[in-house]
Amino acid sequence: MKPARLLAPRSVAVVGASTRPGSYGNQAVANLVSAGFPGPIFGVHPTAAEVHGVPCVPRISDLPLAPDALVIATPAASVPALVAEAGAFGCGGAVVLAAGFAEIAEGRLLQDELARQARLHRLPICGPNGNGIVSVVNRAPLWGDAYTARRPGPVALISQSGNVAVNALLSTRALGLHTVISCGNQAVLDAADYLTALARLDGVRSVALYLEDEADGHRLATALADCADHRIGIAVLKAGTSPLGASAAAAHTGSITGDSRVLRALIEEAGGAWAHNPHELLELAKTLATPRRPHSSPTTPMG
Repeated sequence: MKPARLLAPRSVAVVGASTRPGSYGNQAVANLVSAGFPGPIFGVHPTAAEVHGVPCVPRISDLPLAPDALVIATPAASVPALVAEAGAFGCGGAVVLAAGFAEIAEGRLLQDELARQARLHRLPICGPNGNGIVSVVNRAPLWGDAYTARRPGPVALISQSGNVAVNALLSTRALGLHTVISCGNQAVLDAADYLTALARLDGVRSVALYLEDEADGHRLATALADCADHRIGIAVLKAGTSPLGASAAAAHTGSITGDSRVLRALIEEAGGAWAHNPHELLELAKTLATPRRPHSSPTTPMG
């Protein structure tokens, strides 16, 4: 499954759009409105007629069109059925904000069912247990936390840590962000899927990658090679390289961390840069996005 429609949506619906300030469903609608998303926006709510001026319908199947992107801002238990409904309706993909999946023992079966429904209906899913996706360049924040619109740039970020993604969006260090992906548990789409898709987007010159697990190493290697072919710089920070870090990663996204030495060799083989902390990760990505001056050969004196 490919996340292309999630990364550049032309229409968005927020499932769980809410009139309650501070809720994910309320904030997600407010973000789209304040960012000036240029396409149609809809809410899905059983009774509300509108949220922040955005019209609402009771069910996904009541929407006037199948949107490119859904933001699902409802409790975890409701998500698999909503994923099935969205897939059957022809939606392009969904961002699942809720926690309560494989990051806790009692949520593993629920995440398995979410993934099963997504694959059955060929519906790309970002998350669960993440903050979402912000396409800065398309003014499309599929995001559950507060977001302030910013000027787009050439740096993309893929992060399994929501805090790293939030801090990047709040950065004042002249970090020109193109797309930010907080991928959470990676139940359906993973870093390799996002890397492959970002390599094909206009304007991306570097990607900062914060990983808690590598998922499928072969697919990640292929995606890294794809970025190298497109002359996109890669900076990587791997969490969980100590026993304490591995425990924290498992608690955060249910990840099982691998041998970072293997990943580092893979990154370096692809011409990427290895970071040691989040600040360095973003600074490396910013540097890698800087256009390189063409090498000029010495001129031959005339005469």
